[in-house]
Amino acid sequence: MKAILKEQTTTIIDRLSYYAQAHPHRVAYEFLWDRGQCESISYQQLEKRVRSLAALLQTRAAAGDRALLMYSYGLEFVSAFLACLCAGIIAVPTPAVSRSRKTQRLKTILDDARPKLILTTAELTSSLDSALTRDTTRDTDDCAIISTDQIESSESHSARPALSADTVAYLQYTSGSTSAPKGAIITHGNIIANCKAAVAGFDFSPESVMVSWLPLFHDMGLLGNILVPLYEGYLSVMMSSNAFIQSPVRWLQAITKYRATCAGGPNFSWDYCVRMVSDNDKQGLDLSSLMTAFNGAEPIRAETIKRFCEAFAAQGFRPEAAFPCYGMAEATLFVSGGPNNRGALISNISNAAIEKNKVVAVSAEDEDARQIVSCGRVWEDTEALIVNPETREVCAPDEVGEIWVSGGSVGKGYWNRPELSEEIFRAHLSSGEGPFLRTGDMGYMQNSELFVTGRRKDMIIVRGRNIYPQDIEATVERVTTFVKANSCAALSVEVGGQEKVVLVVEADRRLARKLDSVRDGSDSRSAESEVAEIIGRITQAVAEEHEILLHAISFVRPGAFPRTSSGKVQRSLCRSRLSDGSLDVI
Repeated sequence: MKAILKEQTTTIIDRLSYYAQAHPHRVAYEFLWDRGQCESISYQQLEKRVRSLAALLQTRAAAGDRALLMYSYGLEFVSAFLACLCAGIIAVPTPAVSRSRKTQRLKTILDDARPKLILTTAELTSSLDSALTRDTTRDTDDCAIISTDQIESSESHSARPALSADTVAYLQYTSGSTSAPKGAIITHGNIIANCKAAVAGFDFSPESVMVSWLPLFHDMGLLGNILVPLYEGYLSVMMSSNAFIQSPVRWLQAITKYRATCAGGPNFSWDYCVRMVSDNDKQGLDLSSLMTAFNGAEPIRAETIKRFCEAFAAQGFRPEAAFPCYGMAEATLFVSGGPNNRGALISNISNAAIEKNKVVAVSAEDEDARQIVSCGRVWEDTEALIVNPETREVCAPDEVGEIWVSGGSVGKGYWNRPELSEEIFRAHLSSGEGPFLRTGDMGYMQNSELFVTGRRKDMIIVRGRNIYPQDIEATVERVTTFVKANSCAALSVEVGGQEKVVLVVEADRRLARKLDSVRDGSDSRSAESEVAEIIGRITQAVAEEHEILLHAISFVRPGAFPRTSSGKVQRSLCRSRLSDGSLDVI
């Protein structure tokens, strides 16, 4: 067999072939099962599995057809995803369905992607059959379901399709935080470009070790757990997100055991560790090996980073390891972050000024100060500009505008959405320069550092002031004990021709019982007093900190709060359901 040179690889499948030849017995991935068992696969074993599965897929679908990937956890997803890429079939990662999980997202993806195959496990097949029969509208008789874990590896090899940088590799359906999920078209060239940028920004090497609980169907898990490690050739150790949610110390224990150099997740996960890992749990933890502790995918809070650094200082966690970053599915994943081993850069700016899209530095002690965490720098061929979304002119360094991005990582558009793709992926400045990806996020740049302030579509405008909903939501979280991260939405609604602010808050079970008793008139005195105290505390804090009088607070039942598949707040869906009465308000 002709030797493959690492520097000559043009697709991630070429990278797999290179490592299978150069380091056949080196472990590529490990998966930690909830009961302590460990499953691992070497590069040689992985390539054999991928080639064998790709050969089978080519008998069931043609190059360019779509295959829906639906797996709960384990290494089977890795093999199936890479097999699709190897066979020239477009992979479509999606969350696993269950009897308890709503399937609206699945319906949307099926109708949009129109897959030829659905790849899953035998365990999930019955749930999937039920979901397809019960909840989908289109005819799925021509969509074959394959339980890949029931297929033995063989010596069969797939025919090598002509893969180029422009060949579509997969569709990454967005989380739908502001609208219905849309399939970002990611090519083989996008994968390589984003891997290069991540390796540069995170300072990865073949000696790096990643330990992660992030779900693989999500862009952060897909790139961070699978593609970037395969590109650079370092070990990726995975566990289920359920294991992390049930006991976050398991993640920290795995970091300790494997001497992980990199680990991370959304902002809530770092807060979750601080709240849920007890002093007794901390015994035996050693986080000193972490060179990169990344925080991304949702608004990054300076206080979260500070709390985690303080909570785990005795376990060897270094503040320099904190790595705030920014990315999105439309740009494959990674846009900005780092430099590595620098720690979080926090800017104190005037809140009053930023409400007018101006950036004015103030001292940390100033009552008007708002802390914004830098999401670092862009790397390789990525370019980020701050643009006035109305005039399409580049903003001055002291102005807030929309973040526009260009480079090899930017996807080709949204699947089956040509007009929206033109608007979002092929924007041009007033000068004609372009194309750029319009991220929909607002922010500013100073000294080549990107600062993200919030989502443009979520902005609340009150008396000419631009209010970011996450600021109000953070206040509610701080003054209550039952409101956790991503459990509250601040929204603007029009009442009598004026914009008003309302809150949608997910109640816990205890508060739900109290609210029910107030409504029903049973045990009303004590319950009514407690509910009134909670409402008063929230309204007073919001009034004092943001100079906003809340128009209404709607408490919804536990589990009824609209979130994306990755756990983000769906503010637009909150607003529409509140308006049409479909939100389960107590």
